[in-house]
Amino acid sequence: CNQLKAEKERLREIELAKKKRDEELKNQREVERFERKFKPRKKDKGRIENVDESRSGSRGLIIKIIGSAIVCVVFGVVVYYITDN
Repeated sequence: CNQLKAEKERLREIELAKKKRDEELKNQREVERFERKFKPRKKDKGRIENVDESRSGSRGLIIKIIGSAIVCVVFGVVVYYITDN
């Protein structure tokens, strides 16, 4: 009986890990699609602005600063704000 419970728990943990991994991949694809659409702008001297990134895997949150755009992906929903420099 205990062995059966342990097996069910192990399968549940595997399923949760798979769902988390799938959600992270989905969020990453959203960010990549946004990056292709809004590429970093070049400054006067021809330098490309830095891309900063912050992640919080437990909450499904990805935040990136790409040139003059701020991208935030929360559980598959893309929110972005474009600033003027």
